[in-house]
Amino acid sequence: MARLLAIEWDEREARVAVATPHGEEVVVEDAFAIDISAAAAADAADDASQDDASRDDASQGNASQVGRCIAQALAARGLTGGDVLVGLGRTSIELRSISLPPAPPEELPDMVRFQAMQAFAAISEDWPLDFVELGAQDGTLQVLAAVVSPKQVEQILRVCAAAELAPRCLVLRPFAAASLLSRGDVLAEGRNALMVDMLADGADLTAISRGQVVFMRTVRRPATDDPAVQARALVGEARRTIGAAQAQMGGQRIEQVIICGSESEHPELMQALADALSLEVVRFDPFRAVRLARGLERQLPADAGRYTPLLGMLADVAAGVPHAIDFLNPRKRPVPRSNRQRNVLIAAGSLAAVGVVVLGVWGGLKYLDRQIADLNAQVAELDKQVAAARELMADVDAVSDFVGGDVTWLDELHELARRMPGAEQIKLNDVTITTGNVKRGGVIALKGHVQNADVIARFEDSLRYEDHVVRGRSAIPDQKSADYPYALDTTVTVEPDTYDRGRSLGRPFRDKLRAAADADTPARAPTGTPDADADAQPAQTTEGDAA
Repeated sequence: MARLLAIEWDEREARVAVATPHGEEVVVEDAFAIDISAAAAADAADDASQDDASRDDASQGNASQVGRCIAQALAARGLTGGDVLVGLGRTSIELRSISLPPAPPEELPDMVRFQAMQAFAAISEDWPLDFVELGAQDGTLQVLAAVVSPKQVEQILRVCAAAELAPRCLVLRPFAAASLLSRGDVLAEGRNALMVDMLADGADLTAISRGQVVFMRTVRRPATDDPAVQARALVGEARRTIGAAQAQMGGQRIEQVIICGSESEHPELMQALADALSLEVVRFDPFRAVRLARGLERQLPADAGRYTPLLGMLADVAAGVPHAIDFLNPRKRPVPRSNRQRNVLIAAGSLAAVGVVVLGVWGGLKYLDRQIADLNAQVAELDKQVAAARELMADVDAVSDFVGGDVTWLDELHELARRMPGAEQIKLNDVTITTGNVKRGGVIALKGHVQNADVIARFEDSLRYEDHVVRGRSAIPDQKSADYPYALDTTVTVEPDTYDRGRSLGRPFRDKLRAAADADTPARAPTGTPDADADAQPAQTTEGDAA
């Protein structure tokens, strides 16, 4: 997550705090001070010695010098560029308490600015103005308004630009410190307190009533290093601040004094305030109100109380709490709602209704598309099963056709072997038995080689018995074998067996053939050769299909 950077500066130093958000709280990783006294002193000298026009040009240059000084210190710690939260001291702004009649919240920004134009001595419409509500009293609403000069804002922006930083807010420092104080356990709920935040050459005195800042002052410290002298001076300023704050609080009294700082800071001031004011004086360590990284926890910066506003700004941003006074993002009148927005909402509602209908129709069509896709997938799967079944049926039909041919093939093969010439005259290479293209019966295909053409004629003529149809090709010379120089290619169409009441009686001429075989007299088929064109063509088979 991106780091958060908070910064504020005075004439002597710039203070920086770096943190990383974790949920709604921050982990402070570093806090340090940058000495800018040389650049600030040059700025003050130029302002005192030049006229207005020259002073503006010199201020721009000195602001850039301060910014570059800050940029160098940040770069040395690896902190370059990015957004920054900027704190602004009480001495840079003007404050007024303004009474307003009861009004809706959206009208308050315009009413406050209207009253501020009369309450403040010399401001114009371009002055940034922000305010906080202090509550209702005697039928009127009390607000605390703050304005800052545009030139002051411009100078702050120049410093940030020279430091390569982009300010995202410009927060009044006492409000940021009070915000952090409310997160600690020092200020009891409902109590009124005076918060003292010691600066390099002064102190912020802030009166807090029920957690809300109601009055604030920034006072100068005596130009001495004697803590006792400084303590006596601040006691007098604290008395005057308490008196002014209690007059503005409607008679309520300050009950507690809270000094920002670590355990070792400002012991003389705490004792002097306790003795002079007869009030409870407690210490608030700002670094105990936030989570610290291990490196910072081991070595905290000196003058810890000066970092209270910076830590308060970081905690507000992490928690998503708007800053009470922010001159870059002041409270403004809300943009009034127009009929256009209403019409847009109506049109959007109508479009949404139409969209719902269209979505419903589209959803229905998509559902039907899914159903169609599922059914197509089922059909494709069933087509695969049908194709497999058809292949199986074709195989079954082939077997059925072969079996249904009703031929006793052993008898046929026996007779074929008996009528075949001797091995010196014929050599068979392939014998294929199929159903052929006939519904009943079958076909025997013979392929081989013979010694001479007369052997083919005699062999084919011997196979024409009992209505067998024999067809063959003329003797074709084939020089592959010297002993069998002619090719044999003959098909025999065989009639089916004789059936009686569904039972096969076998070959109708079987007995006669057997008698002939016993007499060793070959049975001769009737003379003549059937018309070859009237018979079915033999089936084409391959070697190895012999029955």
